Amino acid sequence: LWLRRAPGWTAPRRGLSVIVGILGLGGLLLLILERGIAGGGSLAARWTIWQASLRLLWPRLWLGYGADTLELIFPAVYPPQLVYYQGRGVVVDRAHNWLLDGSLSYGVVGVFILGALMFVVCWRGWGKLTNAEDRAALAFGEKDLGRPWIAACLAAVSAHLVGNLFLFEVAATAVVFWLLLALLTAATAARDVGHVAVPLASQRARLALKAGALVILVGLIWQANARPLLADRHSWRATRALAEGDAQEALAEYSAAVAFEPRRAAYHVALALTAAQLGGFARAEGAMFAAIAQRPADPALYAHLAAIYAREAQDRPERLPLAFTAYERAIALAPTLALTYQQYADLALRTGDWGTAAALATRAVELDATDGLSYAILGWAHLEAGDLPAASKAFLNANRWRETADARVGLATVYLQQGHIDAARSEVARSLAIDPGFAPAVALQLQLQSDACCSGSIPLQEQ
Repeated sequence: LWLRRAPGWTAPRRGLSVIVGILGLGGLLLLILERGIAGGGSLAARWTIWQASLRLLWPRLWLGYGADTLELIFPAVYPPQLVYYQGRGVVVDRAHNWLLDGSLSYGVVGVFILGALMFVVCWRGWGKLTNAEDRAALAFGEKDLGRPWIAACLAAVSAHLVGNLFLFEVAATAVVFWLLLALLTAATAARDVGHVAVPLASQRARLALKAGALVILVGLIWQANARPLLADRHSWRATRALAEGDAQEALAEYSAAVAFEPRRAAYHVALALTAAQLGGFARAEGAMFAAIAQRPADPALYAHLAAIYAREAQDRPERLPLAFTAYERAIALAPTLALTYQQYADLALRTGDWGTAAALATRAVELDATDGLSYAILGWAHLEAGDLPAASKAFLNANRWRETADARVGLATVYLQQGHIDAARSEVARSLAIDPGFAPAVALQLQLQSDACCSGSIPLQEQ
């Protein structure tokens, strides 16, 4: 605006200065982006999500995958480094960029239509602001309250669109955004629209039309608002009952939630896990199948199903292969999720399959080198297989990233078998400091106190 009024600045100079300003601002933004990615954190997480989302975009470029489906399709391309930026077990259900989110949901066709709609509305608002007649009216001192409102709406809409290049809409911001677009549309609409009367055949037809509209409205409110609200209320009661230790009450409440909202997979999962906790494995399996029927591409559901089968296999060993099959399906759907490999390795370790446990835990720590639990599983698998150096290294990494009583006992067991009695005692003491009642640590402490164990101790530094 200053350049438009600056004396001596011709059109070419003004154009060149605008280009230089845009390039400078772009360079500054790229520098900020580069520093943010190098430093990790939320900006690096967004950059990683954008890259993975682009891989999903090309197969469904034109029409997308459908609304709110990123949570289901993203695990197939989950980048392993994302766990270092946003933590373990975090679900990615938004691309943190409205252009990518819209393209994945509705395709570039949908994004083009939405962009065209916003462009037309904003262009009409800008035209209203820059209209010569309005400027002349203000010059003569006439008061026009429409232009300040239009300017405010344009600024808010623009800020929302720019901000959502790094964020995503929630219910509150989405409602405000569309209300602002409606205000812009109303403020720039023609004022001379006449009233069009629609004649009705009779008073009876008018009443019938109103009654039908009321019935439809009540039905829509019941289906879209009342039933989900009642389901959420029962789910909240079930969660509270579980916190208080009343699993039976929680099971009844989750059943009520499913009855009110049978199309929501989360309620079926909660019902299944609660039923499995109470030993109702047939009901748990049925509830999980109902959830999978709604979301067949969700790897988390197969991991939950595997956990239910594993729990049932404690009494019925013939169900164990079903747990392995469910984990294999989860891995096929999301081959780069370290958490699934960790859970699968833990089950293999508990069932005595040391080789499978070691292979799965190795894959888990390759995908997430900060997962202390996977290192502990790997350490126990190597220990059972007799590979003491590998077990010692795994337990040291386990305690580095997540110190637990179990990992300390594992390291103590390695030292004991290597003859380093003092080091083993030190690790047992650390384990009991973490959990004074940890049974394996107490048992190992009693073993170390025996005279037979203490003979022939080799200092650790001589290894």
